[in-house]
Amino acid sequence: MARVKNPLGSEQARGAKGQTVFMGWRGIQTARARVAPTNPRTSAQLNARAKLTALSREWGKLSKTNATLWNAYAKNLTLTDSLGQIYNPSGINAFVRVNNLLWLVYGTATPNSTPPATAPTAHVSSISQQTSGGNGELAVGFSFSGTPATLSRVQVMLTAGSNSPNRNPAASEYRFKTYELAAAGVVTISGLTPDAWYGIAIRYIDPAGQPTGYVTGYFKAESK
Repeated sequence: MARVKNPLGSEQARGAKGQTVFMGWRGIQTARARVAPTNPRTSAQLNARAKLTALSREWGKLSKTNATLWNAYAKNLTLTDSLGQIYNPSGINAFVRVNNLLWLVYGTATPNSTPPATAPTAHVSSISQQTSGGNGELAVGFSFSGTPATLSRVQVMLTAGSNSPNRNPAASEYRFKTYELAAAGVVTISGLTPDAWYGIAIRYIDPAGQPTGYVTGYFKAESK
């Protein structure tokens, strides 16, 4: 931010002109570069926010008995926030979390009014790079501890490519890539930069909308 004198030929100026924003700060005229919003309102983002809003409203329609069930369910959930702190969510947070995953992963349009009755029967235990990937691809196999439910899925997250083989990507670097049937045992990701390194995270999500922990790996895209 820069201090300016007689901005735009006047004693004071406010607002934007081209790529410059004029303002007052403690009686001093200042100017800064205009910055594009960091929260673009894409159609996908708007749809996701609308769904979360709708689920929050659905919570208000629950019977007292069902709300009590969700509150009890939430007390047994242990989650980790962005700072690595462990916490128990509220009943409404658990309701929205489970039903949002059911919508995203399994296409369930009508939210479940009661929480899942049983815990997930499996979780991803390991992932490894396979040799079946073509040029600019990563084929990653995943195995389970326990038995995945029929037609259940895994969620696959991916980082941007890197030239360094020794990075340990932060959680904030991963972006959603795809869902894959758990029974497939392998996911192939195309359109990558050959010989670039990518972080991959995979987790199991059961048909009741319950996610398990991510397992991560760091692999080099094929160059063939």
